Amino acid sequence: MTAREEKSVRVSQHLAVFAAGIRSEDLPDDVVRAVKRSILDQVGVIAAASGLGVDCKAFVETAREAGGSGATLIGCRAETSPAMAALANGAMAHALDFEDTHDATLIHPSASSVPAALAVGERLSAGGSELIAAVCAGSEVACRIGASFVGSPQDGHFFLLPLVNAFGAAAAAGRMLGLDAEQMEHAFGLAMSQVVGSAAVLTEPGSSFREIRDGFNAKAGVLAAQLASRGVRSFGSPLEAEHGYYAMFQGGRFDPTAFEGLGDRFEVANVSYKPWPACRGTHVFIEAALDLRQRHSLQASDIDSIVVDVSPFFTSLCEPESIRKKPKTATEAKFSIPFALAVALIDGRVDLTSFDAEKRSEEAILALAGRVRHRSNDAPQNQSTRGGLTLETKDGRQFHAEYEEPLGHPRRPIDDDRLREKFRLCVAQAVCPTDDTAVELFIERTAALKAVTDIGSELIALL
Repeated sequence: MTAREEKSVRVSQHLAVFAAGIRSEDLPDDVVRAVKRSILDQVGVIAAASGLGVDCKAFVETAREAGGSGATLIGCRAETSPAMAALANGAMAHALDFEDTHDATLIHPSASSVPAALAVGERLSAGGSELIAAVCAGSEVACRIGASFVGSPQDGHFFLLPLVNAFGAAAAAGRMLGLDAEQMEHAFGLAMSQVVGSAAVLTEPGSSFREIRDGFNAKAGVLAAQLASRGVRSFGSPLEAEHGYYAMFQGGRFDPTAFEGLGDRFEVANVSYKPWPACRGTHVFIEAALDLRQRHSLQASDIDSIVVDVSPFFTSLCEPESIRKKPKTATEAKFSIPFALAVALIDGRVDLTSFDAEKRSEEAILALAGRVRHRSNDAPQNQSTRGGLTLETKDGRQFHAEYEEPLGHPRRPIDDDRLREKFRLCVAQAVCPTDDTAVELFIERTAALKAVTDIGSELIALL
């Protein structure tokens, strides 16, 4: 399709009509179930980050100082305005890299749609059905835009993946506010105008942006929807316009087939839930390490060499070796295949403590990470999480494991019991702990979310 033909496709309008008109009663059962699972998972991860997120305290304190009420800072027993709650909760949503992922695009759709929908919905005393519709709208918009990228989203000067969630947050907040399609389209433009993602954060030592990025997206989406509801206009066709998103960041190119079946086929039903708090690109290697360790009773002292087959997109998790084999920060460790699999092989687990300062200085882990070599496989962009691991022992034995999809993918799902246990473990890390009875009630009410008439008093207040 030529650039002119692409620009004739009214992508922005198509998404706006979808987001403004979505109703939970019209959604298929599997979509509703997926959205409820994502809400439970994301809220738990936010609560954990309130206690464990290194830079989250600054966002929480800033939100509290701003004043306001009507929207809860999850895990903190405090209120602020919807926009500032979206900022703080959004920052916590991705801080631990433990929330859901759309593996085909590597978008984290819930990280902005859930904070935005909760912040606005709580202020409005919205019910559970409205929350389902809003989160579905936001997450679906983000996934579809992510799927429309031509080439790698990490090419050039911009870090494009985070930008997508600003549109998702606008859709979620806009659906909660009851925007019509025209207002929704302007909300997209207003949200886009507030955010930018520089590729500098991918290489800048000590940058916090990768962890707290969705705070900016969620806040931008809420403000954009609020302004659009009051008649503020941005510009038409903010995605495909001559000076719109695709022109700015993709050279005017996009894949219009990514928007086919919108409203009939839902990408939110294809999100994955993370069993380990690390970059999704490390997960097949963590699983392979745990599997081989258990099946063959391997000890770190047995291992002579380790070779990983990694997709071209995720070779960055092995390079540069000076960082990936000796990470200095938790984020560097979570984005390191050598470090993550070394932890798995030595400890037999990967959890919320696996990337802290003590682990990053453990000599046995660093020594094993130092023996990892990598080579690139032929996985295409939409299969970038594919990978394999080969171990060779000092006595010459060789063991291999590989996976097409990581654990948690819809074709290799995590069941409800495991997801609920993850929620319990996460909430236990909140800066303001919640008693077990309230935790179980939150789980029950999320499972029966359509019966909730006020998400603030009946759901969020429990945490």
